[in-house]
Amino acid sequence: MNHILAGTGIFVFSALTFSSNYAYGQQYPHVEMTIERFISYGSTLNVFDIDIDPQTQRVFFTDHDNNSLVVYDLKENRSSSIKVGAYPYAVEVNSVTSKAHVTHICNCPIGYAVSVIDLSNGIDSATVMTIDNASFPAARLALNEKTNKVFVTSGTNSLTVIDGYTDKIANVVRVSALDIDINHNSNTIYAIDGNKTLYKIDGVTNSIVSNVTINDIPSDAISKGADNRLVALAVNPNTNVVYLVNQIILPPDPYRELSIPHAYLVAVNGTSATIMNASIAQIDSFGNFIAVNENNNKIYTKTVTLDGLKNQILYYNYLSSEENIGAAVIDQLSNKLYLRGQTGIFVVSDVGSSIPEFESGILVVAASSIVMVISLQKYRKS
Repeated sequence: MNHILAGTGIFVFSALTFSSNYAYGQQYPHVEMTIERFISYGSTLNVFDIDIDPQTQRVFFTDHDNNSLVVYDLKENRSSSIKVGAYPYAVEVNSVTSKAHVTHICNCPIGYAVSVIDLSNGIDSATVMTIDNASFPAARLALNEKTNKVFVTSGTNSLTVIDGYTDKIANVVRVSALDIDINHNSNTIYAIDGNKTLYKIDGVTNSIVSNVTINDIPSDAISKGADNRLVALAVNPNTNVVYLVNQIILPPDPYRELSIPHAYLVAVNGTSATIMNASIAQIDSFGNFIAVNENNNKIYTKTVTLDGLKNQILYYNYLSSEENIGAAVIDQLSNKLYLRGQTGIFVVSDVGSSIPEFESGILVVAASSIVMVISLQKYRKS
């Protein structure tokens, strides 16, 4: 456990230090996201992924410790658990068909399968089946509700396409994929390979249309022998702009106890597969999620909110909680964000108290298992 001491201009955490310009500039306001609701995991300790069905107002999260998919009813304030098999990992819910798909993280038979949970007859009557040889341990999912196709990533040169009507494998795209997202308006799939390449895939033919390599590294990092890799992506279906987290990895330094990777938010034109902006903002390199609000074209990362029409920073955001936030989903009907913490899910709104002058207050930024409490007073404008 890290003991935290907060005071004027003081931050203490595990023999780790940052320069004052690590992630926060002075040209944009800082906005605290208002916590409107907290959903506790209860006895659940390891939640890997969350999703929401906006039609039924149910939140789903994978319960790793109890081999279950937990369904929390937001209207009735109660949860139900469905046994889905060992080590559930990622979850995607189809609000049209009332089915949930779950992958598993283990080097065991079910680690190569996708579980399909049919909720059409109610949670208490849910049925579970598995699609074998459709996954690989720790696989991620993407769903196109318009075509009812589910895409399952794999690091072994295969992207599995599942037909949601038949619950059978419809196709396999020969590409290694670490993360994936879909533009449901154009039926285009975008995937990153865990290295430097973004792939554009036609959702009709399931063939690779084009790709683009992202190898941008800041000049000061190049001189230190840094490398880079893409670790997360999301696409705005309204603008067809693909956002990527480009992680800059510094080599080991004998004079530094811990090498902290920097990360930059990249914008790519999804139509032409060309880079629009290689460094929109420097962002938190831990908890690499990107969430897109299709209603207001806001793009959320862990530390920065963008105007998705101008691809410009609106503000730096933070949550007044000492938990590590590792994932986010958006209820596109209510515009609420659901943030996955360590002990529960935070329901937040980005309408909070702005602190443009940095006069006072405590900024809490979670980084992996390390929690940094930084006094804002040292960042006061001159």
